[in-house]
Order: sequence, then structure tokens, then C-alpha cells
Amino acid sequence: MSDDNDLPEISEHTTINELADIVRRLDQSLTLRIYDEGNQVFGAIRLISAEDLDQMDRLHKFKSLPMLSH
Repeated sequence: MSDDNDLPEISEHTTINELADIVRRLDQSLTLRIYDEGNQVFGAIRLISAEDLDQMDRLHKFKSLPMLSH
């Protein structure tokens, strides 16, 4: 994992590609909280690796399979 000092600062001007690069460098997910003008969280965006997304898709597909009855 990269040293925190090597990571760029994230601001309202950070691009999606820059965020994707950070996720790759950290090798873990990154959650961005979205605040309103009253400084209250009203949403979030989670960026994950393609590998994590594939795993989530496989789990979702497995959960949606019908249960076999005996």
C-alpha cells in the first residue's frame, strides 16, 4: 500500500480518473461522503476495484438462484 503522503489531495476538482488511480494504488475501496450546506451527510459514493465488483456480482447471482427443495 502507498504511503499516505504519496496520495494526492481529494477536492471538489478531483476527477473520476484520479479517484480510480487512488483506488488502484491503495488496493482497497474508497468511500466519498457527500455533505449538504449544513455539513450533514446526505449521500456517499464507494469506489471499489474491478475484482471486488466481480466478486459482488457473483455473490448477487448466487443469492438470486432458486433454492432447491428436498
